Amino acid sequence: MTPTDDPRDVFRQRNLVRIGRALHLPAQPSAERKAAWIAVAGAPRTTGVNSAWGVRGRLGYALASIGLAAALLAAIWLTAGHTKPVTAAVILDRFRAALAQSLTIELSDIDLGSVSVNGKIMLEQGAAAGLERGFAIVHVAFKSSNPEWCDLHAKLVIGQQPGAAWQYGCGENVPPGTTWDKLLEDAPDRRMPLRDYLKRDRSWHDFWMHPLDGFGQLPERLRLAYGESSVTYEFFPQQRAVIEQLLRFLLPLGAGTTADALIADLSGAGAKINHEDENSTYVLSVSGFQRLGTLDLAEPPIPDASGLLKDYVKEILYDTSKRRVWSTQDYVTPALRESGLCVNGVFPRDMPQGSPEDLLNWLRERALDVRVTETGSDTMRIRVTGYPFDLDYSGIDWQREFVRQARRAAVLEVSYDAKNRAIRQAILKHIGGDAGRIRLTVGAVQLDPAWLQAEYWVAPRE
Repeated sequence: MTPTDDPRDVFRQRNLVRIGRALHLPAQPSAERKAAWIAVAGAPRTTGVNSAWGVRGRLGYALASIGLAAALLAAIWLTAGHTKPVTAAVILDRFRAALAQSLTIELSDIDLGSVSVNGKIMLEQGAAAGLERGFAIVHVAFKSSNPEWCDLHAKLVIGQQPGAAWQYGCGENVPPGTTWDKLLEDAPDRRMPLRDYLKRDRSWHDFWMHPLDGFGQLPERLRLAYGESSVTYEFFPQQRAVIEQLLRFLLPLGAGTTADALIADLSGAGAKINHEDENSTYVLSVSGFQRLGTLDLAEPPIPDASGLLKDYVKEILYDTSKRRVWSTQDYVTPALRESGLCVNGVFPRDMPQGSPEDLLNWLRERALDVRVTETGSDTMRIRVTGYPFDLDYSGIDWQREFVRQARRAAVLEVSYDAKNRAIRQAILKHIGGDAGRIRLTVGAVQLDPAWLQAEYWVAPRE
């Protein structure tokens, strides 16, 4: 065959070679059979109905012959290189087995609105079933509402090996030339958030149950000003819940305990198989799932707000000499925090402050309970319970829209090497926007032993 760059000609050539190996020419016909063929060819042709039937008969015979050849070609094409047909069940079964092997998991461009997430998780299987060594590093970027201030970056690092486990979290240095750089000019630590922490002697199971517990020091909303420039950062509970749910889904994969539930959820969803290339690679695409093992994509319910504010406490410090409120502090109940609702705990501007009596009378007309808990020479501490502040549903609305988008757009693509009967990789796409990806690569992980030492990550202090 003449050389060509057209890949279709390459496929045609391979197919012809395969057909040539499978089909053989018949033996040389005898003299009697040749004479019979000549006699039939020399007979006069008939006309009318019989002639039409003969044309249709010959046409049908030709079409049947073509169909037989096509079926033979398809059988050769689909069975060459492997003996088992490639079905969704076959690929999912191999995927289940792959989840008991060493895995490298990469999170990229997961956009959660005011924060974004990137990271890598490396799960190394030992000789026996189960996780031998584990490592994870997760970067969270807190997006700035004002580009003059820049985004704030924090990282969470987790390490486990036999006999040792630890968790470390810290902020990262702010870029030079930003308002943050000016604000921290004389600070000994140029990281924001400034505080870091190291926790040792925890199990990997503890980590995946509460992966962000060390991030609890970060405020849900941070507002700052420097000169005439101001900025706001947000990291509200629903964003933390989504990140924790993703990590609780990914961190235990190497232990092999969640594979059955994950495959069961995929088996019940819509699936299709695409043949990718001539190297017997197939891609199983699954979408329309409501959950993936521990990753639940159901919409969170809207909580009943009645009664949630009755135990909400606001403490006021009132300056009796200057006759004004100079600070307040919130005390949120566990029930209110778990509901996912936020309280817009700001008193109206027209709240009277001209005298302690005016302020207390105004509060008692509106709140369930108002008590003076401390009186100093120039301060008064007032505890206000059950004031009817407005409730903020924006976090719950965001989370409901996030899971709607994930159910609508998320696709899991599993690449299967049919020749070697092995899973190459799996990619969960469209998590937190179109660019969001979670990639699972099966096989030996490139895990530097130094990464499993907490001291490698702890930043030196001046």
